[in-house]
Amino acid sequence: MAWEAIAAIAEFIGAAGVIVSLLYLAYEVRRNTRILRADSNKDSARSRSDFNQWLSQHPSRDVLLRSFNPDESLESFSESDRQVLTLMFRSFAQLTESEYFQFRAGILESAVWEARRKTFRILIDFPVTKAVWENETKMPVYTKEFLASIESTEHEALSRETIWGLSAGDT
Repeated sequence: MAWEAIAAIAEFIGAAGVIVSLLYLAYEVRRNTRILRADSNKDSARSRSDFNQWLSQHPSRDVLLRSFNPDESLESFSESDRQVLTLMFRSFAQLTESEYFQFRAGILESAVWEARRKTFRILIDFPVTKAVWENETKMPVYTKEFLASIESTEHEALSRETIWGLSAGDT
């Protein structure tokens, strides 16, 4: 009988150990998920910051700023400037698509993705960037899921000045 009691106590202790291990594992998974999300949000912000820094120093930044003039058309740009615009735009779109997949994987916060998606949607509402985007969507550059997410985004028209933080007289 003593051996049966000892076996029962050992079994209880073993079960308690398994439960404690599972609780600890759940705690660590949650903690790691929070850390992963925080890193994803930080990386998203850093990528945007790096992109903005790159644009601010790019020799063709005036071409990009001009693309947000509602009175411009893609045809008014030289072939070389259209290529520059397309590559700049593609870089930004691919950054946004990367954020979309981080969101879909559950590692980019919903609020961050929604802000990124709205910003992108606003940017493609200008005549020049709209034309670039339409050309881009004809190529196999982006996933259908990303394209559908962007196209389904409610958007609001903002001025070039609002987007770039420019006063009405700055260009």
